[in-house]
Amino acid sequence: MKVQVLGLGNPLLADDAAGIRVAQALERRALNEGFEVDWTEAGGMDLVDALIGYDAVLLVDAMLSDQSAGTLCVLEAGDIPAGQRPSGAHEADLGRAMSVARRLGLKTPLIRILAIAAENLSDFGTPLTPAVEAAIGPAAQMALELARDLRERVLNAGEGHGEQAVGLQRLTLPPAGFENVCGGPGNERRGHA
Repeated sequence: MKVQVLGLGNPLLADDAAGIRVAQALERRALNEGFEVDWTEAGGMDLVDALIGYDAVLLVDAMLSDQSAGTLCVLEAGDIPAGQRPSGAHEADLGRAMSVARRLGLKTPLIRILAIAAENLSDFGTPLTPAVEAAIGPAAQMALELARDLRERVLNAGEGHGEQAVGLQRLTLPPAGFENVCGGPGNERRGHA
């Protein structure tokens, strides 16, 4: 059973570095948890290479949203419509890339996305905005709890079956201390309430 937390983003583009910063904050905490933590600037089909071989993956990424900067939302891979991206700085959408992978006969993992509402995804060489910086700790805690949930789902479904065995049911119970703010029943939460 292989579960991964994968931070996405570009460390040079303001809030787009949020996914990477969360993964870095989580790295030491995850050593004894039974899942791997990594980060990448890859997107689209390049991202598929980082996902193959895992039973479940939690992607952590910044996302433009109508929510306040720093708001945390949990999404399913299928919640992102074709043609949209979890972050404005990646070159292709996740749904299309995973569809191609499945058509090629690759075993795709169960995917959840922890999105951090961003304020600035385009200013080169600038740090995270204050609201997104403040959300890094709560996002790391939420990522830890979501990764534990993914690990349990995979263990309960049996190893080696990924998305086919586990299914893409929505998370129905928020991690303790997180408020539902994005409209889905228990599916999205704010990390800095």
